[in-house]
Amino acid sequence: MEKCRTKCALPPEGAAFRLERWFYAAAWAVFAVLSGWAAWRIMSYATGQDVRIYFYWADRILDARFSPSVILKCARLFVPGYPLLLAAGKAAAGYFAVYWINVPLLWLGCWALGRALRAESALLETSVALLVFFVLTFTGYALNPHFLLLPFRGVVEWTFIFGVMAAALPALKRTLPARRRLACACAAGWILLAGAGFRETVVFVLAPLSLFAVGQGLRGDRSAWGVLGLMWLPLGLGAALLLGIRWWQGEPLLHNQIHIWWTYASTGKVRGGWLKDILRVIGGQLHPTGVVFLGVGVWAALRRRAKGILCLLLLSALLIIFYAQYKTLHMRYVLSAVGPLAWVAGWGLAVCLSRVTRALRAEWRMGVFTAVLVALTAWGACAVLRMESWGPAVGRADVRRLAAHPLAQADRVYLDASYRYMTDALLTFTQVQPVDVVRSGDWRLPDGGGTAFLILPREENGAFPLPSGVRQEDWLRHHQDWLPVEAPLLFGGVVWDVFREAPRMAGRREVAVSIPSAGKIPGVLWLNFKSGTTAADVRLEWTPAEGEVLTFHLARPSGWVPLWLPAEAAMDGRLGVEADLPYPHELSPLWVPAGTIHWFALEQGRSPSVLPWLADGFLPRGHQEKYGASVVSNAIFRLPTLVGAPVDIEWRISLNVTMNPPSPTELNGVLYPEHHPEKAQEWGMRKGKPNHKIQWRGPLPEEEDPAWVLMITHGLEEGRFLRVEHIGIGVEPLAGPGTSP
Repeated sequence: MEKCRTKCALPPEGAAFRLERWFYAAAWAVFAVLSGWAAWRIMSYATGQDVRIYFYWADRILDARFSPSVILKCARLFVPGYPLLLAAGKAAAGYFAVYWINVPLLWLGCWALGRALRAESALLETSVALLVFFVLTFTGYALNPHFLLLPFRGVVEWTFIFGVMAAALPALKRTLPARRRLACACAAGWILLAGAGFRETVVFVLAPLSLFAVGQGLRGDRSAWGVLGLMWLPLGLGAALLLGIRWWQGEPLLHNQIHIWWTYASTGKVRGGWLKDILRVIGGQLHPTGVVFLGVGVWAALRRRAKGILCLLLLSALLIIFYAQYKTLHMRYVLSAVGPLAWVAGWGLAVCLSRVTRALRAEWRMGVFTAVLVALTAWGACAVLRMESWGPAVGRADVRRLAAHPLAQADRVYLDASYRYMTDALLTFTQVQPVDVVRSGDWRLPDGGGTAFLILPREENGAFPLPSGVRQEDWLRHHQDWLPVEAPLLFGGVVWDVFREAPRMAGRREVAVSIPSAGKIPGVLWLNFKSGTTAADVRLEWTPAEGEVLTFHLARPSGWVPLWLPAEAAMDGRLGVEADLPYPHELSPLWVPAGTIHWFALEQGRSPSVLPWLADGFLPRGHQEKYGASVVSNAIFRLPTLVGAPVDIEWRISLNVTMNPPSPTELNGVLYPEHHPEKAQEWGMRKGKPNHKIQWRGPLPEEEDPAWVLMITHGLEEGRFLRVEHIGIGVEPLAGPGTSP
């Protein structure tokens, strides 16, 4: 019997505590491995425009060797702590360090919070809370790991909040000596001041801590008043210093960001719709299971009067209210409140396990906690395996190839802004400031004969959004020639074709043209002269494979120019082009058989050569916008003259239009050649119908630059407009055979 009692007895208290410490160390090792592995999985050295402001100021501070004047300039926009940290990391470990700074910050912050909670809960409970925190925050939303591990300020906010708690919670223990309590309070105050220099919302943690100190002071604890004062003193000194500097600078006393917050707060209104949405999003991020254990954690914290857990709850409530009042609903801001709540939910799960296993022997109790640890580890590992980089994964080899490419030394690089990761990489790792012509409207080349490049992905693979309206590539090729003279660049798993600007040339050149047709059918050969021959006449020679040579003279052609080829010349041939002034290298020959309508886009993907067709009556919209062909009453569109056509030609004009929004009444109008209303042809669009084709057919009077009038005679209500998405053009001889459209 005695032997059985000895065998079944609980291990001594010291051994049990050492076992829990080993368990806590194992949980920490798992947390470090999972978070480091997650960073490795998602890491891409091009993280999106949101962090560019930090990189920009970090580079400026580093280039100025941490000059106080540059730091003060940064402070005019936002608190400069994070750019200073990035600059220091870049100076110490190179430009890749700025991407990895948040990983040790996350470890440091969670270590500080774990140390704070160990004073009021068992090591086993803190271990479980740590891993639940990882699982809930890193799996609640697909981009959470990116917001936490890439260069955003969410992690540094947590680090300082948890650090303040680690210092302040011991200061609220009445059993500690007064001197030690005051020392901890002083440390908490200075950590709080430092954190406010990284992210202003760190100061919110002072509210629950002050509430606890005031409560203790009212209950007769004199040291609590000293604790309260020492926590507030550094923040007050920092605020006075900031106001003094801004007064000396002649700037508004309140920091720009703080001024915005104060403006919203002065209204005294919380945006209830956003508050409801934020609560809903938090519930979704914590998972239903997390919400259940969050409730358990709240109940246990109130019952035990656990100041650390209550502090996390009150802090989350303040952040929820603040972002509901100040910010729109964005996962990055909601995540600031989710982290503390995830700790509370993990603590709730640990409390449940402690109550369920408290009657078990120590070995069995430790076995249950170990099983939970293994399950949480497996859950976290599965989550990390599903993580992907934000956009194309850009590695160090990509960055080195980019830095060694001639692009890095170019005077100007043209790049569509929709390729954000390449834009960010150029801004971060080179001195190039990429230009998007569509957004800037500036297509001019650099002054002084500098080098200019155009880069385009060889295959978009559906991973990049197509820009609306005129694409940058089309606009650049409309004004200059771009020739592939550089080797392709492999970057982010995508092959980028590189083009160098080449001056347009005058003289004579020949272009081989293929005309696919079953037989000799007359038709139109469209040539795109773009805007390269604004003051030069052009001479053309069409040499078919068989038959006579045709000659044409074009007076200052620009944009799309149609040439009529009779049946006997409509075959493969060579086009000779000669001009005294520069003209485009690539004329983009386009063959359209007689009687066939070819559609030119006036909406998304339209060519700059089509834009001059839009004349009076179209809404004044720039080339950078999608809706560049909208009509509210009447409009005129001009078409180029058909060169070399016989007199007896019939034109087919077809407009593909969209009503926005669909009209509740029938829409009517006419389409006719300008100056010839007697040739008007009516059209009608049924009510509620969004799309329609408007057609005109007939011979066109002999005149230069033929134009048509699109007239809306009835049914267009205020607030609606008719949008011309495509224009179809077809011609055929009146007395000759033709193909159907």
